[in-house]
Amino acid sequence: MRTRTRRAAAVAAAVSALLTASACTGDSGEGQKKPAASPSAADGKDGGASAGGAALTAAQLTAATLEVKDLPAGWKGDKAEATTAGARADKAECQPLAELINRKVTGATMGPDAAFAGQGGNALLNQRVFTFPGAGAAEFTKSIGTSLDTCKGFTASIQGGRAEVTVEKLTAAPTGTEETHAFRLKMKLPELGGITMEMDNAVLRQGSGVTSVSFLPANAAGHPAFADLLKRAAAKFTQGAGS
Repeated sequence: MRTRTRRAAAVAAAVSALLTASACTGDSGEGQKKPAASPSAADGKDGGASAGGAALTAAQLTAATLEVKDLPAGWKGDKAEATTAGARADKAECQPLAELINRKVTGATMGPDAAFAGQGGNALLNQRVFTFPGAGAAEFTKSIGTSLDTCKGFTASIQGGRAEVTVEKLTAAPTGTEETHAFRLKMKLPELGGITMEMDNAVLRQGSGVTSVSFLPANAAGHPAFADLLKRAAAKFTQGAGS
């Protein structure tokens, strides 16, 4: 099961931030990253007022990133899955979501990778923290929200393979951040025998900092765990970004 899940996650990573996430990304060869947003999903204030300011420091990026000690019992550190090429969606309005897996977010300073395995080693959790100067963070999350409002599904080309993706916006519990955007990607992977998977994602913004969180449960019954994991990630993010 673990091998099958990992192979699926490597492909899914190209569409989601789990491997945590990013819109308007996309360098050649540094893929991964990005979650989602929409005005209805935002639990905080308007992104414009406090969106500007200095970018987070390297120390803040590290302090805002999850560690094993921050997670429930049973979770262990894991190797982050990373793609080397950007994902492409067959619909322009969906491209920000497809680019979630890019390792380098254009215009952002990236923090360390954080990857974990839980639920018997068959669930995967990824977090990425990054920052922009000025209003870049708010512009980033706005692009995610626009994509979530207009994109319901797409076919993504990922490292020579493809994934058929359905997008579902989620209502996230309050996280204490200025913006919270959550969504689920339901993916069918023809190259892996038609295996299907569902990945929960969230993008949070606090000032000039952004974190993306992606969770691939062991099975459909594991989805409820995302709420607690997101709460923990948000707490670490807000505390670290403000340190």
